[in-house]
Amino acid sequence: MLSGSEGPDYLLRTAQGSDELEAVFRFRYEHFFHCFPGGYPGLDRTQRRIFEPHDLAADHYCAFEADGKLCAVSTATPADAKVIPPDWRRWFQLAGLSRAQLEKVVVSTRMVIQPGHRHSGLFGVFYRFIMERYLEAGFECAFHYCSPGMICRYEKLGHRLFAEPFTMPPGLLRTPMLIDLNDPGHLRLVGSPIAAMCAARAPRSPWSLQTGLPDPSTVPGFRLLLPDDRLSYVRSRVRTGLPDPGEILPVLEYASPLFLRAGLGHAAPPNGGFLCFVLSGAVKERDAETTGPGLFVGADLLLDPQKPAPPFEIPVDSEVLVFDQHLTRSASAIGGNLQDWSPWRVLNLACRQMPAEPGARFDTPEVKQCGMR
Repeated sequence: MLSGSEGPDYLLRTAQGSDELEAVFRFRYEHFFHCFPGGYPGLDRTQRRIFEPHDLAADHYCAFEADGKLCAVSTATPADAKVIPPDWRRWFQLAGLSRAQLEKVVVSTRMVIQPGHRHSGLFGVFYRFIMERYLEAGFECAFHYCSPGMICRYEKLGHRLFAEPFTMPPGLLRTPMLIDLNDPGHLRLVGSPIAAMCAARAPRSPWSLQTGLPDPSTVPGFRLLLPDDRLSYVRSRVRTGLPDPGEILPVLEYASPLFLRAGLGHAAPPNGGFLCFVLSGAVKERDAETTGPGLFVGADLLLDPQKPAPPFEIPVDSEVLVFDQHLTRSASAIGGNLQDWSPWRVLNLACRQMPAEPGARFDTPEVKQCGMR
């Protein structure tokens, strides 16, 4: 059992005993997963809990208020645990790792923070605490998956895309990501808040992510490009019809390229839509024409983020530019007659309302509820 530590106004430690474990399973349901009308792996509406067998092989990190009330949870399952969801082997390409490598990998899932603490700074404190526990336990790499609208934010923390997006029940599109705690150079480049900690404490073992896993460099290092190079990246794929560079450049700070294989489908729940711009290939929305390069998918979210997003399918291999979920929500809050504006213009205006400090961008309701699940 990992020892606890004190954060500002919170007690941070692992769950202890069967009563606290059950409290974790019910907390997940009460503060987030009850809102998935189509279901979710492990969702039990009768017992009002989220539980899967691998939970018994995992550590469950918790944040408590001073009076002992639970206010945040996150689950860490060793990749070499005997009982893990069979789909993890495919989603995270675990078969490509040796036993020695698997021992150094942990899978992060189901981070949920109580609504009353969404603006308290808890996410940053809790995130760092979790990464400290990983280093203490000897883990060098953490896998997780997230919705496409969260990619940009996790990239700014130092996470990277490393495998193909997949669809999980009941039709949710998710993207596998990893954070290499043994690569402080990359963490420094992106301005990760845990870069210094990893530089001081990572074990520096000789194992490599590039043995058995796709080289992360095969995914474009968009987050590491200079602003003008990001613009060139988009222009090289969509050569006509783009607005003035001054309108696009600020928005690209909150965007990430994503490759989608042909045949991939997505049946979005009411709160599971995301906004993207097609760079190549095509996206087919239900009851709509196929959307090709230079066009937006999910633009209705700029008017109403709670509007049910239509399912879509990918008829050919495609690349899209996915926009940060918080930016989309900020854009929808601008008000006015946005129907007459281009999506680029709306997003540009929303950029001016985003937090100025990089760390503040991660302490939002969307991250706290919708991050590692």
